[in-house]
Amino acid sequence: MSAEKAALHSTIGLSGRRGSLITAAIGLDAIIVFNDIISARSPLDAPRDMLRHFPLLMQACADDKCDEPEKIAHDAPHVDGTGRLTGGGWPSCVPSRRPRDQGLMRVAIIGAGIAGLACARRLRDAGLEATLFDKSRGIGGRLATRRAEPGDPGVAFDHGATHFTARSEGFTRLVAAWEKAGLAARWPVAGADSWVGRPTMTAPLKALADDLDVRLSRPVTALTRSRAGWTLHSEAKRLGKFDTAVIAIPAEQAAPLLSLHDFEMARAAMAVRYNPCWTAMFAFEERIEELPDFLRGAGSLVTAARDSAKPGRAPGERWVVQADWTWSEAHLASESASVARLLLAELGKVAGRELPAPSHIAAHRWLFSQPSGQDPKLLWNPAIGLGACGDWLYHGFAEYAWLSGHVLGAAIAAEAPR
Repeated sequence: MSAEKAALHSTIGLSGRRGSLITAAIGLDAIIVFNDIISARSPLDAPRDMLRHFPLLMQACADDKCDEPEKIAHDAPHVDGTGRLTGGGWPSCVPSRRPRDQGLMRVAIIGAGIAGLACARRLRDAGLEATLFDKSRGIGGRLATRRAEPGDPGVAFDHGATHFTARSEGFTRLVAAWEKAGLAARWPVAGADSWVGRPTMTAPLKALADDLDVRLSRPVTALTRSRAGWTLHSEAKRLGKFDTAVIAIPAEQAAPLLSLHDFEMARAAMAVRYNPCWTAMFAFEERIEELPDFLRGAGSLVTAARDSAKPGRAPGERWVVQADWTWSEAHLASESASVARLLLAELGKVAGRELPAPSHIAAHRWLFSQPSGQDPKLLWNPAIGLGACGDWLYHGFAEYAWLSGHVLGAAIAAEAPR
């Protein structure tokens, strides 16, 4: 390690794994440096001083015209909350915003959950094009459906959100359109204003994504900016250049990407904590008569839903059981098969008897299940064309995720060249 790099490590307070990350960052070719932090137990474990250094350090390393990353790193402590130098503007190697008169705005959205889809749909309605990238094989995020066997529609489970609400004006209109199209239905057993997708929770989101450019199995591991705009990176591959970038993923994953370019946005993400949730799925040959179709707060279960009782579902006896946060945290590192058996026993306790052996049993761990939330806010920096959205900018729940994306899409559209 060079003396300059060692000094940087000492200044930022890094060692070991985090120190190696910064060492990689100093090389001009090391664009994909955030795999380390994103794959950590929590990226929020990173020292805030380190995040303060990221905006200019990483921009310097990303820009081929700048050959003094150590000098930029030295200057980085003088960055204020907007990512600008307090002592006199940007270094020469940090690009300015692409002029508004250079044609149609190109927007990249990282994350194809309901927030990202809502943002993209609002942009499409304004005549703009957006490209969504998601690391998963399907859209929807935690509005998810899982099939017991690929291609078998008969045994499916809504293993993410059990239902969603529709209370705000804009989302209520959208859900009414879904209902008219046969894509959503009320499910009053979960609450007076509760809805579910029909025939699966993902069905309305597939309609929302219709005619949008969605690219699945495309994890975005780094985001860099140059005079040509934003570049998205997936491992060693470049996914394209864009004028505007939107981060629509959980806060703990968003913080490292945002901290490169806007520390105030990163600070908002860093303030959020997620609770994990273990979800188990069971199919039985016979009905469990002792249980209602939906229940909350029973023992270690935050919810238990007879999934087969939802409107438009195939017949059968299928259950989705979600453990509360305390139980999920205590079993966070357990094997999914073990967790499924334990949650079957918990459901049996609620029923008051030992349940029969399921014909299908599985479990899924949601690391980013429920955000702590915060007062509603818009995260949009028009000067550099960077925004963020998601349920973590409100107080969780699918409806708030949609609102966050919709509002951000409107703000971006207002900045678009005409």
